[in-house]
Amino acid sequence: MNMEIAFSPGITTCPKCGSKLVLYKTERRIVKSTGYTFTAVHRPMMCRHDGTVFRSERISEIVSPHCTYANDVMLESSVMRYIEGRSSSEIALDLHNGISERHVRNLGIMALDIFPAIHEDNMEKLKSAVHSYILQIDGTTDSEFSMIVVVRDVLSDFVLHAERCSSESHENIKSVLQVVKNRFGDPSGITSDMRSGIISAARETFPG
Repeated sequence: MNMEIAFSPGITTCPKCGSKLVLYKTERRIVKSTGYTFTAVHRPMMCRHDGTVFRSERISEIVSPHCTYANDVMLESSVMRYIEGRSSSEIALDLHNGISERHVRNLGIMALDIFPAIHEDNMEKLKSAVHSYILQIDGTTDSEFSMIVVVRDVLSDFVLHAERCSSESHENIKSVLQVVKNRFGDPSGITSDMRSGIISAARETFPG
């Protein structure tokens, strides 16, 4: 049986005027997580005086508005896509929750809008944790959006930088590597599939 999880704002009185809140409406939606499916029952509350509606912050942390798949599905599928380099069709099969290949790609696009901001917010922590590093460059793409170039440290497996590019051209790779160099300095080594654009860009960015 599909379980139900109730969500509410967690307050019973209006923080502005102190009046008792009343039920605004009940919203029900099916949410598919990585391990299970549940019905989210959301009960926003409303101030009777000015009509302000208060919603649950918790449900927004679990699933984005108007989405069926929870945020943990976006996280797991994006790790498979951009870190492990797996295809959208492989991910759709391995998640075992009925997600389509197209939806996997859509979640990947959403992740590319969200993850860079999180990465930037934690850049100082990342820089303090990475000292000597071995740089690994990978590129992955899908038919519906541009190539994603991912640079990570082989020693710690931390992602140092990821950027959407039109191709693995010399200029694109050089631009990505310059960001890494400015933040982390020169690597102690470089590993990649040694395509010509990557080789020339690495030599120019990290001479010697």
